[in-house]
Parts: sequence; structure tokens; C-alpha cells
Amino acid sequence: MTNIPSLPGAYILENSGRPIYIGSTENLFRRINEWRNNPENPCVRRMGFDNVSYRATSGLEEARRLELHWFNHFRPVCNLATPPGTA
Repeated sequence: MTNIPSLPGAYILENSGRPIYIGSTENLFRRINEWRNNPENPCVRRMGFDNVSYRATSGLEEARRLELHWFNHFRPVCNLATPPGTA
């Protein structure tokens, strides 16, 4: 957990190698820590996740573009009710 930067970026929560939720944030370290301590999405809470992939970006706008790109590519099951940019 300590190697995750406190930078803007996009992240993928995975269960057994399958992307289940994708998000973007202004602070990767803080947001991923929030997910690990208290998953707020009922679908993520039910399924659980065993890995987090992320990519730091130069700012939140770039992070949101990456989030949307990953969302369109992976179509994660726990995002489908709230696509990127709507929550």
C-alpha cells in the first residue's frame, strides 16, 4: 500500500483477474485505501476484490479520460449502474 502515489489517476478493482470496478481520483493512495477499508459500492462489497491496478496521471481530467477508456474496454460489472462521470 505504501508504494501507491498520492497523485491523480485511474484505478481498477479486480476479482480473480477480472476488472469489476473502475474509478478515477485526485489522490490514488487515499482513494484505494478507502476502498480497502470500506467498499461503498454494494456490488464491490458483495464480490470483493483481490487486486488493484492503477495508473497515475498528470491531473484529474486525464484520469477521467483514462477511466472512461478503461470503462468502455472492460465494461466492469460493478460500474454498470453508475458509468464514469455520473456519480
